[in-house]
Amino acid sequence: MYPIGSDKNEDIYIVVNELLSDAPIKTERYLKKYDLKGNLLAKAVIPLGRYASVSKTFFVGGSGDVYQLFPYEKGIKIIRWKQALADKLGTKKVEEIFLKSSDENKFFLSMEELEKTSEVTEEEPIQASLPPATRDEVIQRAEAYRNHSFYVNSNNITKGKFCDTAIVKTCLEGNIGVCSASWYRGIRYQVGGFSGLKGVTNHTYGFFYDEGLENGKFAGDIYWISGKTYQSCAVGVDCSGFVGQCFDLSKHPGDMGGITAIASPIDFSELKKGDILYKPGHYMLCADGNKRQAV
Repeated sequence: MYPIGSDKNEDIYIVVNELLSDAPIKTERYLKKYDLKGNLLAKAVIPLGRYASVSKTFFVGGSGDVYQLFPYEKGIKIIRWKQALADKLGTKKVEEIFLKSSDENKFFLSMEELEKTSEVTEEEPIQASLPPATRDEVIQRAEAYRNHSFYVNSNNITKGKFCDTAIVKTCLEGNIGVCSASWYRGIRYQVGGFSGLKGVTNHTYGFFYDEGLENGKFAGDIYWISGKTYQSCAVGVDCSGFVGQCFDLSKHPGDMGGITAIASPIDFSELKKGDILYKPGHYMLCADGNKRQAV
């Protein structure tokens, strides 16, 4: 079971693989929709792709439509699971909202093939190693991100705004985060963020950080749910985005196969200033050759 996203109503979508029998082994995959109280609102049986592994299979649109990237023998299909209008549901059970139409059932929704390619195109190759950078340059960029001062006005603050595919929040309950207009220090955390800093780094997603704030982008996005991706209405960096900017990568490490695809593991005894530290769920940089500090 794993979450794949949320819609503008903050309803949560998950994919569940259920074991139906042990002998012979038989499984079924379901798309399920829940509200924040844990109530099941809808479900559907969805097909399993068997021809290739896809890193991001599902995408949840703001209206509640779910898009599935489905590899098959001759290429890729994009399948849309479309939600029925509430006024057409009548007395149908809520669980039937996402059921696929067929000759046997006449529910309101159908699986629609939106796009098909005749062949699978070759992906852009993953960068094999980190770009040349001295350890001092890496730490200088890290310190610039940590110490950067900037002003946030009311346009850069939200307690909940639906953006591209998910809810964005700069302020959580209890006034955690960016909740008031003021001066702040340190580039804000943004789920999936990869905002560059003018004069410090050369690459960015969307606007560079200060330009984004000037253009009304939100100061970070600290509302994390599993499966959530970068939202273009905010600026900031997440931990691996921060590391990527310090090494002046051209894009977020997550879009390059992950940090482990572009850096080689070393023994802790070999750790030096500027090396990358990892603990489950978080990346940091070693700021002190004596292993006492991290940023």
